[in-house]
Amino acid sequence: MHLALKCEQARVEGLLGAKEPLLLGSIVLNASGKGKDLRLTTLTASGGQLGIDGNGTILLNAPLGRSLLNLNLTLRG
Repeated sequence: MHLALKCEQARVEGLLGAKEPLLLGSIVLNASGKGKDLRLTTLTASGGQLGIDGNGTILLNAPLGRSLLNLNLTLRG
């Protein structure tokens, strides 16, 4: 399985203590996997207030909220 996702004008709302949403700009995610294991080869956010570069793994579980994330992220302000 291969997953490619691109979201434009992404933002995060409802952060504790923040009066305005956090603008992330364009988010790109590329992942591949088999069964419940998903390997994130690319995770980036650019063009917003916060830049993100990362990769990692996701172990999917049911319900989805019980899935396990192991991410390596670099944040730039």
